[in-house]
Amino acid sequence: MIKIKAVIMSGGMGTRLRPLTCHLPKPMVPIFNKPNMEYIIELLRDFGIEDIAITLHYLPEKIMDYFGNGEKFNVNLKYYIEDKPLGTGGSVKNTGEFLDDTFIVISGDAFTDIDLKKAWEFHKEKKSKATLALKRENIPLEYGVVIVDDNGKIVKFLEKPSWGEVFSDTINTGIYILEPSVLDYYKIGENFDFSKDLFPKLLEDNVPLYGYVMNEYWCDVGDYDSYIETHRDVFVDSNKYYLLNRGGKDGIWFGKNTLIERGAEINPPVFIGDNTIVKSGANIESYTVIGNNCTIGENTSIKKSIIWDNVKIANNCEIRKAVVCNNVFINSRSRIFEGSVLGSHSIVESYATVKPNIKIWPYKKVGEKIILKENLIWNEKSSKKLFGDRNIQGIFNKNIDLETLNNLGAALATAINPSGNYIISCDEYNLSESLKSSIISGILSVGAQIIDIQKTNLPILRFGIKYFNGDGGIFIGSDGKNRDKIFIEILDHSASNIDKNLKRKIENLLSIEDFHRVSGDNIQDIVSVYNFSSIYLREGKRQLKNIGEIQREKPKIIISSPSRDISLLVEKYLQNLGCRVEITSYNMVEKEEGIHNIVLDKNGDLGIVYLDNGERLIISDGFNTISGEKYYLLNMLIGF
Repeated sequence: MIKIKAVIMSGGMGTRLRPLTCHLPKPMVPIFNKPNMEYIIELLRDFGIEDIAITLHYLPEKIMDYFGNGEKFNVNLKYYIEDKPLGTGGSVKNTGEFLDDTFIVISGDAFTDIDLKKAWEFHKEKKSKATLALKRENIPLEYGVVIVDDNGKIVKFLEKPSWGEVFSDTINTGIYILEPSVLDYYKIGENFDFSKDLFPKLLEDNVPLYGYVMNEYWCDVGDYDSYIETHRDVFVDSNKYYLLNRGGKDGIWFGKNTLIERGAEINPPVFIGDNTIVKSGANIESYTVIGNNCTIGENTSIKKSIIWDNVKIANNCEIRKAVVCNNVFINSRSRIFEGSVLGSHSIVESYATVKPNIKIWPYKKVGEKIILKENLIWNEKSSKKLFGDRNIQGIFNKNIDLETLNNLGAALATAINPSGNYIISCDEYNLSESLKSSIISGILSVGAQIIDIQKTNLPILRFGIKYFNGDGGIFIGSDGKNRDKIFIEILDHSASNIDKNLKRKIENLLSIEDFHRVSGDNIQDIVSVYNFSSIYLREGKRQLKNIGEIQREKPKIIISSPSRDISLLVEKYLQNLGCRVEITSYNMVEKEEGIHNIVLDKNGDLGIVYLDNGERLIISDGFNTISGEKYYLLNMLIGF
């Protein structure tokens, strides 16, 4: 038994698990019909840890109402609610005087049977100030990677690496044994993370920092796939059957007052809760979990699915590797395919089909005979995952509209710095100008400052962020051929595209519309800067060292771009350098199947095509052409 305290971090919003977490904090998502956090509390209790702090932010009352003071679980619970997110470390620091000796930290979305006594003994034996529980993972890309020496001492961290950065298969599980003194680096109320902020500081200061490599089971139940996989992992390992709280027979677990009618077929392993009816002819295939108070209709087939409580599935339905949340009704002869999630209180009418990987938000309805191929969400225009690999793309008035972009402006300024300074610009099209105005309104509403450099291009915006020392920047562009297709680039203070953590933070704020707001008296004036491109071109010319040679040679340059403004800007720049410049239409480039043919026809020295708002170039001397990803940096160096 271990007589120390514990902190369960439960403030996360569970964005990657939505719609499971639309009305439920992530630690309350059920695993085998019981909240995930209940397993954590039981694990701590079984090792003698009874004094537990729980940090809360998103829907705190759901957790507090269920667990109360902890008495019915034979533990003592104290709750610490964050008015604003404080990060993993900041949330634990917020517990204040509760932490008066060695303590354990564990994430509320961890599902594990770690031997805490062994981890604690390791911590004491090494005289460690901070011990991280590590786990070997074949594909460590989604986790923080940690490397230790032969003595278990941590020598290096890397947060969520790419394949090229992977140097170890031991990952950070988010389970820590800490001495209170390590939190002295920060004050209560400060926002900081353990992995990104505190642990690197401890490593830098040579504070004893160790990694305990656990052999037991651990899973971060943070997304749909891991949620499904956790259930399967328990089913296939008989050593974990104790987690199911009651003895199954031949791989089948039934709850109290559950009725399996004659003619129903159950193929193990299957777990069914209390007060549920499985009617005649129904077929429940292996790796299926069915909750309490459910009805499974005649001749309905369910395979590898997780069904929550109070779900009614009518006759002749098919459910395939799906998750169905509480209080859902699925009418007769409907089909739900792999990877789909039905949010709580949703309705699927007769003969409807939900295609693979579709997400249906709570209280949504799929009509009779409908074949659903797209997600159904709170507000279809504003609640989808906005960011792609690099930027935001969409179709105007279909999945992105003016209201969405107003909220986007408020969200990004809230996430980066509500009192910050943001540089904004757009391309030459009227739609882009209109969308820019909407984003500006959102940014101003949080009290931030806007510097509008008008109609430019993306390289000039990047330059503008550094020139004005901005906290970030936004560029709005339209597709030259399909003007309703828009894209938005969000840049950070270094003029780089924002990272995935900031993208996720912005999406979280958008989903709950939790924006910083100010009164009308605190709305800032818009600073409008006209002809900023002249400053950009002057700086570009100043950095060149061979202008005299260019002026003597007077090379003939053929240029083209889908954007007329970019073509005119490049023409001005190159002419100022002493080049002879000829603009050819981008349609002609496409017709001639490349700039190289036009360079030869016009007896040019060089041809340059500017694409993607000046961020991608095709360069040719008529005989050789440079393009593609591997030449990206070279292209940028010789661009305007």
